[in-house]
Amino acid sequence: MAPRLLFAGRDDIYDFVEEQSARLKKAYESLPDEKALDEKFVVDFKKRFMLDIPRLKPDEWTSEQKQITPHSIEVVAYIPFDGDPSVFDIRPSAMKSTVAQGEIVGHEVLIRLRPATPQIDVAAYVKRELGEIQWRLESLRGSMEHMSQQLEITLRTCIQQRKRSIENRIQLSENIGIPQRKPTVTPASASVPAPKHAPPKPIARTTAQQTWDIFMSHASPDKPWVRGLVRALRAKGVTVWFDEDSLEWGEDLQRGINRGLINCRKAIAVLSQSYLAQRKWTEAEISGLLAREKLGDILILPIWHGITEFDLKQYNLILASRIAKASESDNYDEIVSAVLKIFGREFEIENTDDAQTPIPARPQDGTDKRELVAYAWYEQKGPAAKHAKVFIRRSDFMPSYFVLIDGENEHDGSEQDVATKFFMGDRYLANQGYTRTHFSNPSNIRAFNLP
Repeated sequence: MAPRLLFAGRDDIYDFVEEQSARLKKAYESLPDEKALDEKFVVDFKKRFMLDIPRLKPDEWTSEQKQITPHSIEVVAYIPFDGDPSVFDIRPSAMKSTVAQGEIVGHEVLIRLRPATPQIDVAAYVKRELGEIQWRLESLRGSMEHMSQQLEITLRTCIQQRKRSIENRIQLSENIGIPQRKPTVTPASASVPAPKHAPPKPIARTTAQQTWDIFMSHASPDKPWVRGLVRALRAKGVTVWFDEDSLEWGEDLQRGINRGLINCRKAIAVLSQSYLAQRKWTEAEISGLLAREKLGDILILPIWHGITEFDLKQYNLILASRIAKASESDNYDEIVSAVLKIFGREFEIENTDDAQTPIPARPQDGTDKRELVAYAWYEQKGPAAKHAKVFIRRSDFMPSYFVLIDGENEHDGSEQDVATKFFMGDRYLANQGYTRTHFSNPSNIRAFNLP
């Protein structure tokens, strides 16, 4: 088989980028609103349309000889690569007077040679051909920043268009002035008679809590003191992963700990002499938490339990540099108060004459004990001044869900779903002449930030 020219397709890299932008736009338009406005999802969504430039593996090359005629031998070199094979059909932006030849079969580049004499240096020939291929791959790799920027522009334009579309739907729904027709649902069982002896309904299984405010990292000898702290935190509504009651019966110990490490919002590390003794599980826990911190916010809240700064520096300099709390006694009030403050549950703002007057976050009358996540207040000035309040709280029936409270109405859903309603409601009130007077996001969840 004769070798073909590589990187000689119909499209050059700039044409390909335009085509990919068009494909991205079309695919984005078919997404449901929840995914279309989910920032984490769209980041991965964009990656699907980026080129995966191949990387050759010349150190893993192999060859074989084939008898073509009684007097002719063909040598075929096989060079594996990682990446997208279709890239070899795209013309790079840079030009070169030489050409790159070969065949692409699966994830291997095949280079063929029929030596005229046994003295020909086959390896040198193959390396020279690989050099031509590699030069063009590097040129395409240099164009990836341009491609990323163009796809990002297309994606952000699509997101803005989707937000405007959602806003228009909300405004239209508010302005119709006619109650919305409820869909009629015909039970599937209406036309099918029930069996004489219907099987019993399965018992609904309760799902163990999958997210926690605090992961309690500690050494076993310190459990008596830690138990008291756990009780004090839970008494204030803080959810705590504690090994004594958070591991399920029969669950693998390491898997259970990982579940807590991955799904906690913060972690208290009770650093004692026993903890610093580099026990297996405390080492695993602190390593996992430090690994999570590399991906985002600070998670570890250290408590010095009978140790000194010198002790901690001998164990871990990163932890030694952290501001810590000390456990001098069994009085947990200061620690609990600090935890509540971190989660924004220390106080809420209510509509009083002094808008900054704090009151307890969990009113004693029990009106709403759900954690406050974010809120916004609005005022429409005029002869008859109007006010509006919007609150976001954590759902009390599903840990990963939130509730948007607008007067007497409540809308629950995922983080992105509620964030979209929060954003669109803010825009709607602004269009109605309201001015936002207060805004707070004590949870620091980015999705609930208003512009």
